[in-house]
Parts: sequence; structure tokens; C-alpha cells
Amino acid sequence: MSIEAMKLALEACKGVWNGGLPFHHVERMGKAIKALEEALAKQEQGEQKDAARYQWLRNPTIDVSLVLDKRTEWVEPDENVAGVGGYWMYEYRAGEELDAAIDAAIEATHGIKE
Repeated sequence: MSIEAMKLALEACKGVWNGGLPFHHVERMGKAIKALEEALAKQEQGEQKDAARYQWLRNPTIDVSLVLDKRTEWVEPDENVAGVGGYWMYEYRAGEELDAAIDAAIEATHGIKE
């Protein structure tokens, strides 16, 4: 659910809440409002964290190559073919693994735990 949809649902719940409900609905509505507020706060926090990661990645003074990529294996030099081997293989990070690598790099460079 998007942040805007959550905000609309929250306002609708609060509007019904303020309109006067029978007691058995009051408790349920209160729980629904609390759950929506918590979900909205969590969603907003996640989007703020993603924005901070994006800004860090765009910083031209930071070499992000080893955050985006990770070493996977060493390719041994081939004695029979010149110029083959003697290097690392890399693969791209994605999803939660990429987020964790960016968070660790931000913490290491700025001493800030996101």
C-alpha cells in the first residue's frame, strides 16, 4: 500500500472514529488506526532510508564500485595462454544484499548507523 493510500485510509478511519461509534466498534477502530499509523511510519522510514542510500550512491567523491559489485572468485593465471587469469570475478549485488552493503559503507565512511 502506498504512503498516500495509507494516509487516506488513516484519515477515513479517524473521520469515522470522531463520528461516534458503538463501544464494540471503538476498540476495533482504535486498533485499526494504530496499525495504519505504525504501517505508515514504517513505510515512510523505509522510503527515507532508500532516499539516503540513493544520495550516497550519487556522491561523486565516493567510489561505490565495491559496494555495487562483490568479489566472487579468483581466476588463476593460465600458464598456457598469456593474459588469461590473474584476476577476480565479480557479480552485482541486488535487493536486501545491496541495501545492507550500502548501509555498511555509509556507516563505515560517516560513522552513521542508518
